[in-house]
Amino acid sequence: MEQIQRIVEHKKFQYYLNKISQLEQGRPYCLHPIEHSLDVARIAYILWLEEGIKNCQVSLPNFHIKKCIYAAALLHDIGRFRQYLYGERHPEASYLLAQSILDDTGFETPEQEIILDAIRFHNRNESEHAMTRIFQKADRYSRTCWKCREQSSCYKLSEMDTRHGIIY
Repeated sequence: MEQIQRIVEHKKFQYYLNKISQLEQGRPYCLHPIEHSLDVARIAYILWLEEGIKNCQVSLPNFHIKKCIYAAALLHDIGRFRQYLYGERHPEASYLLAQSILDDTGFETPEQEIILDAIRFHNRNESEHAMTRIFQKADRYSRTCWKCREQSSCYKLSEMDTRHGIIY
């Protein structure tokens, strides 16, 4: 997982995470620290092992899939600061920002296509890729909505699978 460590150490990645952290100061709703990304990665990999292998036509070895899942998870919310500052959709902003980081960290084109699809469509049902659908679930399952103090004012609560308890 050397390339994953390179993402974590990448100057742009660190800048984006710091910017998001600054902009989320005092935000009462879900935050987007690296721990969220790692939760998404771990849940997505579990889902991949449970259901993805049999439903996906990805022609990469399982080790590459794990690496792609972790890369997508780390990068899927890096565009949040652009949403907060400029009103851009964060999946699209994250997709655009992730491209140069993936290039810099040595991901090959087939891997980048899988990663970028998961990032771009992680909160919309517009992808045909089984791995992206798994990633969408993992992002939702990573939240602890059932214990959130902001349930009464959260606009997303009704669509969150974890509003009743732990799933993964």
